[in-house]
Amino acid sequence: MKINPENGSIILPDGKAITAHTTLDDWIACFPKSSPNHLQAGITFFGLSFTKQSEQYTLTAQFGQQRLERLSIFFCPIGEDNKLGSMVGGARITTQKTI
Repeated sequence: MKINPENGSIILPDGKAITAHTTLDDWIACFPKSSPNHLQAGITFFGLSFTKQSEQYTLTAQFGQQRLERLSIFFCPIGEDNKLGSMVGGARITTQKTI
């Protein structure tokens, strides 16, 4: 997985990219097995996990209607305690709403 420091896009090991412009429809097309959670009307959450070399990654995405509002990435070395409290790092893209 790579993070582009210039624009904040995230390139996953399979070559798929997540950017600040990724829409809900884009996410569903790229990750059809990812199950949505609807905690509030108009807000959709997704979770996705994968392993790359010796690290376990978990991504969570929050969409307001079609707009990606938050993407969080957690990673942990394999063989370590993989509970959320022991995650060793993370990155987050947060898009800002303009008025």
